Amino acid sequence: IWPMACVLAQRALAFSTNGQHCDLFVLLGDDVTINPGGTWLKAVRRQFDSTHKRLLQEDSVKVPWGFGVVALRDESFPGFPTFPVVGRSHLDIFGNELVPEAFWNQDGDPYLWELYRRC
Repeated sequence: IWPMACVLAQRALAFSTNGQHCDLFVLLGDDVTINPGGTWLKAVRRQFDSTHKRLLQEDSVKVPWGFGVVALRDESFPGFPTFPVVGRSHLDIFGNELVPEAFWNQDGDPYLWELYRRC
């Protein structure tokens, strides 16, 4: 059953980005509750702003806003980046694919952290 859920999620992601203005994408578990009154979106945008500014200063290569990965604060596990957020540029670079199929059911978050750690 899990591969079908991942296929559906990947198709929904592709559909939601087709002609829509979606800048940020987060990889969440099925047991996660987002606090709608929280300031998580502003915090994520601030972190991407900071990362973008740093990369433009450090590198001779221009990178788009949203390049890289940042984490949502997980109240149940605050010392570990459990929920990665990537920008639209990630999907543009990887053909609307959040993570490769080999990571659809598990290890998608470590894959994203390792991918951008090497950049």
